Amino acid sequence: MNSEQICQNIVACCDKLGKAKLLGIPLENADPRFLEIEEVSDISEHVRLQPAAITFFGMLKRNVSRRLSRRKMEYDYWKKAKYSEAKNSLGAKKPTIADVEAKMFADNEKSLKEWEDEIYALQEQVDALDAYYEGWRQKGFSLQQHAGIVADELFTKDFMRLDDAQKNLLFSKKKERMRGIMKQSEKQ
Repeated sequence: MNSEQICQNIVACCDKLGKAKLLGIPLENADPRFLEIEEVSDISEHVRLQPAAITFFGMLKRNVSRRLSRRKMEYDYWKKAKYSEAKNSLGAKKPTIADVEAKMFADNEKSLKEWEDEIYALQEQVDALDAYYEGWRQKGFSLQQHAGIVADELFTKDFMRLDDAQKNLLFSKKKERMRGIMKQSEKQ
């Protein structure tokens, strides 16, 4: 298998990852509950799907970023062509840059607005994906921190003596403390 085929397989794999379900909801639905762990029992499901989500949303973010970059480049070429047309239409005398730009804008006002609206919409998508992707990265960090806390507690004699209800209560307190830390870092 050559590198092109492998890359095609990876792209197909990433597309399929959007169908993977967290809390019974496909990742491609981008549900806000994906970034918050409500129940202790859900942690293993969140941990299991963290790599898939990071891969899926990272690939999606890069795809939209490439589309935006491409459209900006195409817009730049289009605009240069329209500038040239406007310059040529002004006749033999040497027009000023302001005259050429004014002519170009007057002749292409609707198209210019459409291009700018499309680029703005793509930029909004990139920004939204960037924020959501960063949320997944932060969640991964929080899961790592939680795993470290739990591992530390599992090896203490005091924790081993607790019954399940006491362990759950202790876990809930730790989870609330972790959420407080996360909320403080969000404000900064």
